[in-house]
Amino acid sequence: MNPYDSKTILLVEDEIIIAILEKKLLESFGFKVLTAKTGEEAIEVFKNNNIIDLVLMDIDLGQGIDGTETAIAMLKLRAVPIVFLSSHTEPAIVEKTEKITSYGYILKNSGPTVLYASIKMAFKLFDSQKLMNERDERLQRAEIMAGFGNWELDLAKKIFYASEGARMIYGLGENELSVEIVQKCPLPQYRAMLDSALRNLIEKNHSYDVVFEIKRQNDQKHAFIHSIARYDAARNCVTGIIHDITERKLVEDALKNSELKYRSLIEHSSDVVFCVDQKGEYKFVNQVFASTFAKTPEYFLGKTFWDIYPKEHADHRQSVSLKVFQTGESQSTEVVVPLKDRTLYFLAKANPIIDDSGKVILNLTHATDITERKQAELMLRAKEERLQNVIAGTNVGTWEWNIQSGETVFNERWAAILGYTLEELQPVDIQTWMRLAHPDDLKKSDELLKKHFQGETEYYVLESRMKHKNGSWVWVFDCGK
Repeated sequence: MNPYDSKTILLVEDEIIIAILEKKLLESFGFKVLTAKTGEEAIEVFKNNNIIDLVLMDIDLGQGIDGTETAIAMLKLRAVPIVFLSSHTEPAIVEKTEKITSYGYILKNSGPTVLYASIKMAFKLFDSQKLMNERDERLQRAEIMAGFGNWELDLAKKIFYASEGARMIYGLGENELSVEIVQKCPLPQYRAMLDSALRNLIEKNHSYDVVFEIKRQNDQKHAFIHSIARYDAARNCVTGIIHDITERKLVEDALKNSELKYRSLIEHSSDVVFCVDQKGEYKFVNQVFASTFAKTPEYFLGKTFWDIYPKEHADHRQSVSLKVFQTGESQSTEVVVPLKDRTLYFLAKANPIIDDSGKVILNLTHATDITERKQAELMLRAKEERLQNVIAGTNVGTWEWNIQSGETVFNERWAAILGYTLEELQPVDIQTWMRLAHPDDLKKSDELLKKHFQGETEYYVLESRMKHKNGSWVWVFDCGK
């Protein structure tokens, strides 16, 4: 039994005979059906029936509000998949529906099979979108709680994306994400350093690990930011994370001015904080550090890294700590804390404590729990590896086509089928495929693509001929969605 067959559908249709026929058809599929003749009636039915799982909406509803206005009103009440069922094919009508969060546009003469398939697809898309929204909300909550945010700069399009956590740190609204506005946030004295770090990341693949001060856009308050970024040359994008380290920065400054103030701030920090000497011996740990191991701070005093962690973990910590003593500069690293019942991940920054003579006497480390983020990264990496294993195991060529931009991505196997290396075909775009496709197959391809884009087929499937490097024609089976 299909899990969607017992769902309840609200059918909004002003023509009574058509409504009766469509209701019977939907019921034959196993759906429960409620009906409404006008937009106003449909909104009332929707308000009073939380059991409605999908709305099948005609666009022209006679006098009163039309189907698109009705859909907008419903979506203000709660999220629900809306599928437009209409006899209109005019671009202006279709364009009106595209501005609404809808899950399909079906022509009334499409037939029962297309109607049923489109409804099932709408349910699947809605469920997938719901899961994605829940995942994004969990990530947003974790970022906000930890004072983190993530961002991406598309260098080609000059578009800046920032997560909810990043926007909160910068004090930016959703409509304030231009590159120019973001670049105004750091104080002027940091501009040259940030530009140089970004340029060195892109041109020389140098590490981008910077700390700077900003003025938040919404309340003009100052905050200290720690940002780490990587450059993806294939996508020509810079992706990074930012962390509001204002509290930690205050702690560092307080340490220089007053031992008493330093200890007070450290003990109240939400981060793990500890001090070690050059031998890796603990001289101070805060309560957050000790509670991670269900111990008291006094338990760790006099112990070394090797007394607390497995050798490989202790060695890594000591190597980072020695760099602080040797260079007098801060060092950042990710560390693992293996416990009996779980494994924790921390982003640690080791800072030098320098005496009056300029000698580094202690390593003061702040570490932030990034376990939730790390687990999400590991899960994503595992999914990507499984996908690559499937592709490698089936020995198929793969392609991606961004319909709006025309950008395409082919894998090495796709090129090899035609006797090329991927490098020989560079630069690649949709014209690469069209140039290699047999002219007699292009028309058939266009027809199948149009049907797929209109929701008439679940997949784009085509057997066609492609021109091999040696001049022969190779038959390939093409499938996409």
